[in-house]
Formats: sequence, structure tokens, C-alpha cells
Amino acid sequence: MNPIAAVEHPLTIAEVFDRAVVLCVRRWQVVVALSALDAAPGVITRAANRGRVPVDDGAFYSMMAAEVLVSSVAFAALVRTFGEAGSSTRMLSSLGAAVRDFPRSAGAYLVFFVGVVLISALTGGLAFVAFGLGSRAGGPAGAIVASLAVGVPVLLLVAPLLTVVVVAYPTTILERRGPLRGLVVAGKRVLSGDLRRGGLLGVAWLIGSVALPFAAEPVVRQIAALTGQPLTGVFQPLLDSLFGPFGTAVGFVTAVDYRNRREGTDLQAALEQAPA
Repeated sequence: MNPIAAVEHPLTIAEVFDRAVVLCVRRWQVVVALSALDAAPGVITRAANRGRVPVDDGAFYSMMAAEVLVSSVAFAALVRTFGEAGSSTRMLSSLGAAVRDFPRSAGAYLVFFVGVVLISALTGGLAFVAFGLGSRAGGPAGAIVASLAVGVPVLLLVAPLLTVVVVAYPTTILERRGPLRGLVVAGKRVLSGDLRRGGLLGVAWLIGSVALPFAAEPVVRQIAALTGQPLTGVFQPLLDSLFGPFGTAVGFVTAVDYRNRREGTDLQAALEQAPA
């Protein structure tokens, strides 16, 4: 049975995450291989810099550019793999298709990357300002209360936009749309429905795909400090990349579900029409 089955109601967050897990398990060989590919620029750069992120501007931005280029191909290939009907794991064909369709692969990833960064920066920036003001007025306790009082409502307001960005990525790849057109289509599908559901999906994706790897970074630094081996820092990109496929799977399942609800198509047909 295909890991994504047709349903007659919008998927709940639990169902979206469950089906995303199934996709990752069914395609685990591809997930591991593409995660390693995605992590390669960060691992190589950190290994050459004693496990640390380079502080030189030229080296840092070169690393970022390499990571974006490799990630745009790796995750476009992963989306295509998830879109294949059945349980085959044709990584090379999906990777080759992502390379041949590089302008779309790179454009979709840049829209996704910039959208997530802007939304996160807006939320985090306002919470940080509130933290500073609260600290002056009420000390540490006031800072925490103020940052939560501002950050949580802002996050809930922008969370549907985060879902739009997440849905736009697989929509652009699978439906062969331009990056900006894919964003517009995703916006229509998400924002014309239940905004509360869209917001909850955005928050859930943020926790599962961004917050968990972000929380793991201090653990890696602590291990490096305890062992005295700074090269343990090379494992951070690998750890980050392992969360990427799950977030991609969540975005894929959500995008197909929104397409079903918007257009009334059968989910199985949507999967079978995905490009090889």
C-alpha cells in the first residue's frame, strides 16, 4: 500500500507527521544518502577549520553558497523520490532530474530558505526587543514574560505564512511551476482554507524541523568541550541534515493534502502524476 493513502478529510497534524515518518522509513536509503550529500559542504569546511564554522567572511559566505547549491539539489531529489508511486528508491534518477532541472531546484530552495529566514527573523527579532525591554523593567523574570508575550502571538500570526513557504517548495518541484508561481499557488491553497490549521501546521513544522536541531547544537559543543576534540563539531552538519528529510516529507504530505482539498483530486493520482 502506498504510504500516502487517499483520504476524505483534511489530514490532522498527527496524520501528516505519521505519513511523513512512513515516507522517510520507506525511503530510508535515499534519505540517508541525500542527508550525507546535503551535509558534505559543512562537514568538509568544518573539518578543514578544526570543527568550527569559519569566521572569515569570504570562507563563511563561500560555505553558505556551497551549502545552498548542494541542498537545493539534494532536497529537490528527495521531493521527487517522495513523489514516486510505489516503494522504489530510485535515487540516481531523482538526483539526475533535480540536476537537469537545476534552475527550478535552486529557485524553489532559495524561496523556501529566504522565506523561513525572514519569518524566523521577524518573530525572533520582536521577541528579542521585548526581552530587552522586559529586562529593564522587571529583570530576568520580566524579560522572559515580555519575550513570550510578544513572541508567541507574533509566531501564531505568521505561522500560516510559514506553512505557505513550506508547501510552496514541493509544489514548485512536483508541479513544474516557477518558484514565485509555486509560492502564489501555495498561498492560495493554504490561506483560502482554515487559517488555524495552517498556523498549527507551521508551528509543528518549525518545532520538528528547526527547533530540535537548533537545540542539539549546544549538546555538540558540550561534547567537544568534554572530550577535548574540537573535530566533533563536524558532526553538527550531519545532525542538522538528518532533520531536513523529515521536514521535507512533512512539507510534501502537506502540499499534496492541500492540493487535494483545493482541487478535489485523488491523492493517489496526484502522486502518480509527480515527475520521475
